[in-house]
Amino acid sequence: MKNSKLKIWVLLVLGLMFLNTACEQVGDLINPKQLPELDQQGIQLSRDQVMPLDTVQAIIVATNPLEGPMQYQWLSDGGSFLAPSDNDTVCWVAPLSGGLYHLWVKVSNDDGSTESPKKQINVISTSEPVVNIVQPADGSYFVSGQICTVKVDARHENGISLVKLFVNDELLAQSDQQVNDRYVFEFTVTEAMIGKTSLKAEAQARNQLQSKGQDLIYIYVGGILAGGNN
Repeated sequence: MKNSKLKIWVLLVLGLMFLNTACEQVGDLINPKQLPELDQQGIQLSRDQVMPLDTVQAIIVATNPLEGPMQYQWLSDGGSFLAPSDNDTVCWVAPLSGGLYHLWVKVSNDDGSTESPKKQINVISTSEPVVNIVQPADGSYFVSGQICTVKVDARHENGISLVKLFVNDELLAQSDQQVNDRYVFEFTVTEAMIGKTSLKAEAQARNQLQSKGQDLIYIYVGGILAGGNN
């Protein structure tokens, strides 16, 4: 008997929950929510490429299909907003670190909120990549026909997009593949390199076309194999 009453109560509770959900869905169909409407152009920026700590003005045009005020919540994945930051217009301060950052806004009324697409801002980095040729050592000796392995460590706060290797100022190879910030190149020493030969590694910071760093060493190349004859 007790089990039967318990089952009845469970069925009643489930029935009420289902009825409540169904009523809400019907209510939404009869009276759909009227959310804030955002301008098709989205967020308007005063500029989209700045230096660290520069200020960008952002504006969103929104209309409210309901009577009453709207609330604005501005968001970003870096930098900061100057107060007040709860209006249709805000000022965003770029961070110290260069890179690509995004702004977006949620506009709310009594029925809910509408979120804008993200707007991208490029903050130009003022620092150069740190580049170090760790192998071979400066002043190393090679002979024509020998394999030369070049190991380059390159780092930047935004990451590295590409490392190039130059031999006597001529581009020999480039790579975007690294393990623990180390890039590895190999080439065969040729007779054209006999004498003093320069090896230069140049690194490009990610999303920062103007930000490059380099390291330069010299190797010495002989014209005969070790143990060979003149």
